[in-house]
Amino acid sequence: MTRFAADILILALLAVIGEPAQDLTLSNDASGCEVARAAIDRVASSGVFKVNVNFMYHRVAMVSEFGANISVEGAFGIWQMQSKHLEAAKRALISLNVSLEIQRELCVMFETTSNDDLRKPLLNLITAALIIEASGELIPARNEIEAQADFWKAVFEVDIEVQFEMAATLLDKNKGEVGSWCLVCQDRPTDLIIVLDDSGSIDDDEWELQIQFVEKLLDSYHGTFDDKLTQVAMISFSSDITHEMGYTTSQARVDEYLNYKHEGGNTFMAQALYKAAKIIETHPRSRLDEVATKKMVLFITDGAALDTRQIGPAADNLKRLPISVYAIGTTNFVVWNQLEVIASDPNYVRSYDNYNDFSADIPSIIYGACQAGSITALSAGPNGSSEAEVTNATSSVSFVIPGIKVKDVRYFEFNFVLGSIAHVKLSPVKLDLVVYASFKMQFPSRASYDFKTDCKAGTECDIFVKDPDSFLNDICKAVKVEGGSDLFTTTVEAEGPDGETETEDVTMSITMKDDDPALWSDYQEEEEAQELKAKEDYEEEDIEEADETKLIQIACTEILRSRFLNLFACSALFFSTSLASTTQIKICNHF
Repeated sequence: MTRFAADILILALLAVIGEPAQDLTLSNDASGCEVARAAIDRVASSGVFKVNVNFMYHRVAMVSEFGANISVEGAFGIWQMQSKHLEAAKRALISLNVSLEIQRELCVMFETTSNDDLRKPLLNLITAALIIEASGELIPARNEIEAQADFWKAVFEVDIEVQFEMAATLLDKNKGEVGSWCLVCQDRPTDLIIVLDDSGSIDDDEWELQIQFVEKLLDSYHGTFDDKLTQVAMISFSSDITHEMGYTTSQARVDEYLNYKHEGGNTFMAQALYKAAKIIETHPRSRLDEVATKKMVLFITDGAALDTRQIGPAADNLKRLPISVYAIGTTNFVVWNQLEVIASDPNYVRSYDNYNDFSADIPSIIYGACQAGSITALSAGPNGSSEAEVTNATSSVSFVIPGIKVKDVRYFEFNFVLGSIAHVKLSPVKLDLVVYASFKMQFPSRASYDFKTDCKAGTECDIFVKDPDSFLNDICKAVKVEGGSDLFTTTVEAEGPDGETETEDVTMSITMKDDDPALWSDYQEEEEAQELKAKEDYEEEDIEEADETKLIQIACTEILRSRFLNLFACSALFFSTSLASTTQIKICNHF
């Protein structure tokens, strides 16, 4: 390979360091569990659609084997949408008046979607979501599997009842069948607080269902609970705090707590919220300062609070901490607005008509809680959280991710001040890691991310998370609200062969600074070091002429993906190669 071709290849790869975003949810015919999950994640977290039917989307995706087996004639994509569905979705787009919301939150102009675009997973799912939102049909409960199959048939005129019931059964006991491995819940080190309603409206049978929920929840954490990496605290409330237990890793203490007979009384919620915050902040076993430990509160109630004016301040006091708060209403006597006030995210609210529906949905609650990431308050400038060390325009935090092993996936959420740069650094010793970061994805993965880096064992690796303005497409920029702050999520995934048992405590640090070159000399040095290393790596390799075609294809792909260069730069590669003209034409036609 000539020096000019090598230089172009290096330039292409370095361009990607600045703009490495990937989104397979907008790639034609993309399939697989991670792609389906990424599309569902984007639609659910967008806030555009008020009807939450994620469980149905997962099940229908599994019917098509996540896009690998399209069984409906004339259909496209993971959710098997047809041209008639696209027409109905565009009518729904107008009636629901959500065109601008979809443009702003999902970065697509759905009104321009064509039949061929249904091959793109995200547009395929938006089509289904619009039709369901506009249908006005009552959504069957998660446990009503046959009713859900009938619902899908009525709304989309597609009969998938048999396949749907099989998929639902498999997913409820998910062990990764039919390629659904990305939906298997992984337990991670957690400080968990469970708040139980002990008021007089709960009878003995309903109290027993709450106990069963706790037992099933803790069973899902059996690995980290048994290894003393997850600990649980419990609070029961009615007119007052009736029982409480601080953080423990002892199953015997949990069993003892669950054996008491509930006492009855009125429903005063604020005191329980204040008590949860107190445990998190003051209990000797609390790991509030350990960023890698997930902190979560599950608040369960069957009725309306009598202390309505106190709930807001109590919930705000709890949610100022870096935790995820779920609010679960077990009967139709619950006030939805009160649950929304308590929950730390609209997606963390669940409400049921009765205890039987609540009980049937326990697997879904556990799955959702399991997927929540660790939250860290980290912001640039003088207003940075006490969670981080703050000096001038810098905010930083360093922590250890404990006990990570091959196939483990850990999620972390960080505050991001627009106009800043976040520098993420990891130092694995024994394991190979892949790090993804994203503003738009709750669970960044290889299917969809804004930033990515590979961390090889025994090396330090860096990933620079830059202001979304540097990579958002023109559709998003047209409606983007300037200023303020945002959240970005970082995924750390350990790679290796199946059966590998190696575990490691990995050090991870995040440094955030104002995007001012005068304050970022270290940032400039890091990027220059990365560029130099990339160049040295490619100059040291003895590249065979036979590999030239493949390398040029890689370079062209990266140039076009980066949007930094153009097709002219790609074609310039050929002037420095010995490839036959027919090969050049073949590659050019590919792009």
